[in-house]
Amino acid sequence: MKELFLYDKRRLRNKGRLSTLFGFYDSISDGLVSRLARTTPLIPYDIDFDEVKPVRIVTEMIRRWAAMNPLMHDGVSLAQVAMYKLAGYNGSLHYLVKEAARAEGLLAKGPPERVRLYGSLSPFGDFLSEAAWKRGASVSEIPPFLFKALRRLAWGLHYRIGYYANETALLETTATSRPFEGPGREVYAMAVASRINYLNPIMPVLRELAGRGRKIMVAMPRKDVFGRNNIIDVPGIEAVYIDDFITAESKARYRRFRRELPAVLQSNEARLRALFSCYGVDIWPFLKRGMKEVYGSVLPEAALYVDAAGELLRSCTPKVLITARLRRLLERAFFAVARTSCGVPGVLIPHGFIRTNVVDEGYDLIDTVCVWSEDQKEIVRALCGFQGVGPRVVVTGKPYWSLPEAGAVGREDARKTMAEELGIDERGIWVTLATAITEEMYPEILDAVTGIEGCHLIVKSHPYSISDAKGYYRKATPDALASRVTHVTQVSDNYKLLKASDVVVTFASTMELDTVVAGAPLVLVQFPSIRPRGVESLLDAARYGLLVAGDGKELSRMIREIVSGGEAARRARDAAKRVLDDYARCIDGNAVDRVIRAMDETAGEATFC
Repeated sequence: MKELFLYDKRRLRNKGRLSTLFGFYDSISDGLVSRLARTTPLIPYDIDFDEVKPVRIVTEMIRRWAAMNPLMHDGVSLAQVAMYKLAGYNGSLHYLVKEAARAEGLLAKGPPERVRLYGSLSPFGDFLSEAAWKRGASVSEIPPFLFKALRRLAWGLHYRIGYYANETALLETTATSRPFEGPGREVYAMAVASRINYLNPIMPVLRELAGRGRKIMVAMPRKDVFGRNNIIDVPGIEAVYIDDFITAESKARYRRFRRELPAVLQSNEARLRALFSCYGVDIWPFLKRGMKEVYGSVLPEAALYVDAAGELLRSCTPKVLITARLRRLLERAFFAVARTSCGVPGVLIPHGFIRTNVVDEGYDLIDTVCVWSEDQKEIVRALCGFQGVGPRVVVTGKPYWSLPEAGAVGREDARKTMAEELGIDERGIWVTLATAITEEMYPEILDAVTGIEGCHLIVKSHPYSISDAKGYYRKATPDALASRVTHVTQVSDNYKLLKASDVVVTFASTMELDTVVAGAPLVLVQFPSIRPRGVESLLDAARYGLLVAGDGKELSRMIREIVSGGEAARRARDAAKRVLDDYARCIDGNAVDRVIRAMDETAGEATFC
């Protein structure tokens, strides 16, 4: 390959007030590149590379970081609590390592003599330039001298607006009372959730345990990160709000850590820069901003949660701790304290899909993982191998699959219930868009659905979608179409909504499998506006033959064929059967019983103190 000309045509998301500026930049870039491309072939950003290797690299990096980090609080390693936050959240370490791997993969296809890079506002531009230069290729950016500085400025701006300042609203609480006093209070199971939607996967288990007379407690913040109330009002389940266990001393310690820990980063910067190098490129200029947040905010917040966990776990003694996620600070703090100070075992009931190409979950603080299928079991075992840990992995099925709504409730009843709840015409064609990250595709999806006579679009946003919190979908819906679009974040039951829908459209969401279980036709969307991000469907679309719409026209055609009983309807049914064949053993109404059996075994088999 003589010359590589690459146009990194990706957009920075969650741009806020800068959206107009970046939009102007995008339009200018598109025009200039279209002229250049007339004489020089463009290399697509979507290139094949080993996506599992970066997961192994990042997992080893954060393990070494935790091991070299001496920050202990009440016998708990703060770095161990924060390591998965660093990997996939504020530090964006996994993203940076993937970009370095992508650059390596591109150059490995045939080392060029010259690299011309246009318009890259992502770290990929730096990594590609550095890797190409080390291979002896000449590197030029269009326009010269500008983009390296602009790229780092853009990444800094993107980083600041792309993440929450804190995981919860605990720091703003003024509560000082205790819901109960005195040590030794016995509880069978304590569920820990930093967000209310993390209770969804385990709520069927909690309800069943409460119905059997077991003492159940849910520990969570009183408000979520958006300031919305977390309300638990389920007979037999006691809600305990972590806010009530944040003491004045804890807050003072948090503020002291915020002042002191940035100096720890500064004194260790050279060692950290060496630790976080990969593929022969320097990722530190982009990671440093995230690491400042880790030391200045994330680690102090981890100490706050360790204090709260210690206070609560000294007031009651659960036989087992359960959660749906073990990557965020709050859950990891509780499980670390339970393990190191109380000898309480832990069970993970996964919130969503588990993949080997994402650093998504820590298995180092748990004893048992209850997975959905044999395939998921093998994935968990592979990830545990990367992490050097070995919890017991039990195939139970997803607890929600044991609910009547997942099978017994008919479509007609579900339709009536949801029509009344949402206030829409029961007789229309319902297309439900169920996903968290479709901002770029939304206008095209909206046109495709509303272009079909009698179609009503139901936008079911993720409960913690930043775009929904900012009102993006409502603002992007023209007034003329408002009567044909319903926006909703939470419904009384997701399965009833899915079962009532004529078509469900989604992208990279756990709703993919839930849709199939509910018996609704599923269409995945992979439009050009989203494809460069590199996120694929969570179910293997090729393996199961799932319907995938590549643009708005194809989506419109598929919806029409499904509702009219055409070819797409047959393909959707066949794909659903193939999916269910893999999961059918666990969709038998007994998933909750299997989870409870695994919890009982775990509670009786704790071997550490």
